[in-house]
Amino acid sequence: MLLHETLENSARSHPDKAALVCGSIRYTYRQIDDWANRFACYLRGRGVVRGDRVATFLDNGIETVVVIYAALKCGAVFMPINPLTRKDKLAYMLNDSRASVLVAHDILVSEYEDALAQSKSVHTCVVAGSSPDAAGSVTRLGTRGLPYELALEQFPAGSKLAAVYPEPIDQDLVSIIYTSGSTGDPKGVMLTHLNMLSADRSISTYLGLRQDDIIICVLPLAFDYGLYQ
Repeated sequence: MLLHETLENSARSHPDKAALVCGSIRYTYRQIDDWANRFACYLRGRGVVRGDRVATFLDNGIETVVVIYAALKCGAVFMPINPLTRKDKLAYMLNDSRASVLVAHDILVSEYEDALAQSKSVHTCVVAGSSPDAAGSVTRLGTRGLPYELALEQFPAGSKLAAVYPEPIDQDLVSIIYTSGSTGDPKGVMLTHLNMLSADRSISTYLGLRQDDIIICVLPLAFDYGLYQ
């Protein structure tokens, strides 16, 4: 089994059940899976293939969830980066991982623009948010920049990605989670589908989670325990 198949199975079995609550908005499994499919189509159109690194530089929110599952559907590796990361550490992570895509929040533009200038591997930067800095940031990024909403709008509801070839297996790399780098350069921890599914099963079991439970996550999704919750 692969990590993103957990979402796809839930979207089939109870599509209209709330999967995520952000502020006053509730998102269903069907909505998240559909948006992940559409964003996966965008990533594939930008040349993202199996094994490529897709980095997120976002606060906790719907965009982070959609991009993670979209990357997985492409066979790519998702790389959540804490939005408190400074520009020098961010630049190091992008170069060290050879990231192909960065999805960043517009309010963090002062950090990621400098990091992108130092990156030779990132060919696409998707900007989420609607602050006054967003449009200017996308313009300065040139052909590699695009607003998040426009990336989704390029593909209609119900869009599906063609099968990934060769087909991913559970031993494939699925995520790289970086340490804070507080004692030197950040270190990337490499995880497979099997690693993360095993941790998921373990945490769900010892917490005794049920379908009607609601979990509040106050940790960054770039932190392993926040992500697993």
